[in-house]
Amino acid sequence: MAHGYPYFDSDYIPASEYIPPLRVCIDNDTCDECTLVKVDGANRRNILLKMVQVLSDLDLIISKSYISSDGDWFMDVFHVTDLQGHKLRDPSIIQYIQQALDIAQKQKGSSGPAQVKICNGNIVGVDHFTSDYNALEVAFIDRPGILSEIVTMLFELSCAMDSGEVWAHNGHVACILYIKEQGTGLPILDRTRLIYLGDYMASIMEAHHFPGELWGVRVRSPTACRIHTERRLHQMLQQYKDYDIGPPPLPVEGDQLSLAITIMEANKRFGHGNASNRVVSRPQVSVESWRERDCLVVNVRSSDRPKLMFDTVCALTDLDYDVFHGSINTDGSVAIQEYFVRQMNECTSLNEMERQSLVRSLAAAVERRMSQGLKVEVRTLNHRGLLSNMSRVLRENSLSLDKALFSKEEDIAVGTFYIIDSSSSTIETNIDQQRLEALRNEIGGDIVFEKKNDCSIKSPVRRRWNLFSMFYTLGRSLVCIDNDTCDECTLVKVDGANRRNILLKMVQVLSDLDLIISKSYISSDGDWFMDVFHVTELQGHKLRDPSIIQYIQQSLGIAQRQKGSSGPAQVKICNGNVVGVDHFTSDCNALEVTFLDRPGILCEVVTVLFKLSCTMDSGEVWAHNGRVACILYIKEQDTGLPILDRTRLIYLGDDMASIMEAHHFPGELWGVRVRSPTACRIHTERRLHQMLQQCKDYDIGPPPLPVEGDQMSLAITIMEANKRFGYGNASNKVVSRPQVSVESWRERDCLVVNVRSSDRPKLMFDTMCALTDLDYDVFHGSINTDGSVAIQEYFVRQMNESTLLNEMERQRLVRNLAAAVERRMSQGLKVEVRTLNRHGLLSNMSRVLRENSLSVDKALFSKEEDTAIGTFYITDSSSSTIDTNNIDQQRLEALRNEIGEDIVFEKNNDCSIKSPIRRRWNLFSMFYNLGRNLWTHIKRLFCNISFIR
Repeated sequence: MAHGYPYFDSDYIPASEYIPPLRVCIDNDTCDECTLVKVDGANRRNILLKMVQVLSDLDLIISKSYISSDGDWFMDVFHVTDLQGHKLRDPSIIQYIQQALDIAQKQKGSSGPAQVKICNGNIVGVDHFTSDYNALEVAFIDRPGILSEIVTMLFELSCAMDSGEVWAHNGHVACILYIKEQGTGLPILDRTRLIYLGDYMASIMEAHHFPGELWGVRVRSPTACRIHTERRLHQMLQQYKDYDIGPPPLPVEGDQLSLAITIMEANKRFGHGNASNRVVSRPQVSVESWRERDCLVVNVRSSDRPKLMFDTVCALTDLDYDVFHGSINTDGSVAIQEYFVRQMNECTSLNEMERQSLVRSLAAAVERRMSQGLKVEVRTLNHRGLLSNMSRVLRENSLSLDKALFSKEEDIAVGTFYIIDSSSSTIETNIDQQRLEALRNEIGGDIVFEKKNDCSIKSPVRRRWNLFSMFYTLGRSLVCIDNDTCDECTLVKVDGANRRNILLKMVQVLSDLDLIISKSYISSDGDWFMDVFHVTELQGHKLRDPSIIQYIQQSLGIAQRQKGSSGPAQVKICNGNVVGVDHFTSDCNALEVTFLDRPGILCEVVTVLFKLSCTMDSGEVWAHNGRVACILYIKEQDTGLPILDRTRLIYLGDDMASIMEAHHFPGELWGVRVRSPTACRIHTERRLHQMLQQCKDYDIGPPPLPVEGDQMSLAITIMEANKRFGYGNASNKVVSRPQVSVESWRERDCLVVNVRSSDRPKLMFDTMCALTDLDYDVFHGSINTDGSVAIQEYFVRQMNESTLLNEMERQRLVRNLAAAVERRMSQGLKVEVRTLNRHGLLSNMSRVLRENSLSVDKALFSKEEDTAIGTFYITDSSSSTIDTNNIDQQRLEALRNEIGEDIVFEKNNDCSIKSPIRRRWNLFSMFYNLGRNLWTHIKRLFCNISFIR
């Protein structure tokens, strides 16, 4: 049986002429219970309705769905099964879905199945509209005999019905019949005959309606463009205001599991059935306006059934609402739908009448398909006048149609009809046997009466999850590297079972490769996540290197590694650095030190390591707001092995602590920690964020600016703030600071975080580190760039499920986010070093820096075989401002002589954030620190004497 027949509209353009490619993935591996249909591509109007329509035509059950299309890109996932609750295993159905959704395949000339047979025996085709028939559309008040007269009149006018569908709801009937000439089997092309047919139908309608009652007749030619039949039935009933009859739908409130009780009470209150009748549930619908985000939040709860999502999306689309985010779930026999929508006219301010109209329209869309009465399945030899005779028998026996769907397969007529007793005031399936036998005698062939109606369809029984399948599913992610969709960048698309901190892991992998994330869409509100990242290399090129692409897939797609794929252990990225899948240094000890940014401390730390015969394999240093965090990976100089002697590790920690005590006043924050190589590891840069956050570097300096006004005026606002707080003068470069705002959305139980700042590499990673370490979970977000300005918006929830922040907590979150953005911004003179590695190189370099009143603002160094490489940002510690011109050539030459010729000074630094002004050192502090340093050397001398045997 073919599903869906044409509705014709002369202004409609065929989809295949303009729709860009989509990517469709049919996944039977991730979930044990259902098949996942994942579709993503360039966003366009009504694309969600098209996807749901294709799945609904195949009679697939959508048990769960996640929708995200807030921007230029959409990502949708549907959890589907067939009517029996099985996964999709038939290759023809899988290929049909891909062909129907992925129009790019048809443009490339792929030869997919033109039509497929689904599990209930019906036939569905890619182009399932009947293009060689006229469409007769009739809408009228539900009164006995009208449909019978229509069918009889068509028979008398020698019109054959190829197929058709009838819906009745709230006393209104919509009917679409596909007709042709009885003698020739061709469509009716004679315009005079079409006009006569329409006038004849209108005369029937006038005879059965009072003046002022709504009815309609329309005859369409087969040459016009087409629309889905069931959607057209929705439009016809909506047009004749079937939604405006009966009691108002219940609002969505309270526990969703109490839905059945609430519905039963409502049915009793409004007289829907009695104790002897089956209780038919009515949907709950709520519409809320979220003015801050300029959208409406629509919630629909109802009994679960096939094609429920299609009916709801039809209503929203025909009412000119665009769904940009949503989630659909089922709880037993209850379906829960939530949509975030915007009107096409960009107006979200609804008055009470408009809101009630939307609520009633959605409730009507859910109810229209619910069939009532006695179900009659017919399959018999097709002959002329069959439907006319059947409708006559129904009328003679005081029976009427509530729903009907019929068509023909070659010489066989097939159909499903729901009949009710039109002489009764209630919907009763106990129709006496005599009337049923009269119907059987007229039709003949195979006819089945099914008294158990399907007004509320239970979902198939799901298999219970076991422990193995749960953990197996959690470890699987699908990674797609797409270089075809966008001309400017590569799209990295990742989706899979949602788990804690998965977003940070993905951003961390991309950041380690020094990729620029220019745009991103995040959606993980539920058991599933879907994230898309628009990335390029530092030079702005797409990702073309197969080793980098395979590395990303290996790092993110954990399922691929479980299957034993042999991806690259490490890759060389565009700037020459080497990145590995397990990039933690597992064969070295980690020395973590935090201290106040004062001259000479870092030099002493490095010197002590040199004297204790410890070699540094790699390390990183960050300074921000007068605080320094340093992580050095060390091992034994002689053996090249990690330090395993516990006594030696304790001594090393005590020696470092003595340096910190000598350089800090009582009460000032500092810390020393030595980690063994067997301890659990964390990403180095994330650990640096954590160390500076523990030292409260965020609590220094002026508060960040709030996000308000036009984003393009960011530079002006920042310049005014710099002047107000004394950040530099006319001779200094104006450096922007981030804008951060945190709003509480109590209705949705979440926080909305907005961050605007200068764009730079690894910006998203730094923001995600701050949110994750503060125990915030990001469930939706978008990242975009406007020139040199980056705009980040996140919807977050606290892990402790509390979203009520007082002003102190809100300010703490705002300052932490601003500090996370600022920490990586490097200041001072950039020094690139690449020279032959030797023992004491870093110690000698730090000594020269200290002797020349220079300090390190940022540092990143490591070694490749016998070569030492590093990037350092040095500042003049004797100056109150950060100015690269203050460092004279003589001091730079002293540094070059110590390191070697392979050193490059780059005065054009890459800072975009200015730290607070450093204190100018006076004469008292100079002598005070001289005494402290002398005492430190004396303490170390005695410690060394006790260590040497």
